[in-house]
Amino acid sequence: MTGAFPASAPQQRAVPHPSKEHLVLDVMYIVATIALFALVGLVAKGAEKL
Repeated sequence: MTGAFPASAPQQRAVPHPSKEHLVLDVMYIVATIALFALVGLVAKGAEKL
């Protein structure tokens, strides 16, 4: 049975260092989550006034 990698190939499982791209994506995710909760809050306030 042959796999995608030969059995003699070393497996590299090192944890990569976080780059600035990952940091930017994390910040964007946090900002988008906060904006989503703010939007839901505004919709709830608007529905409360009906």
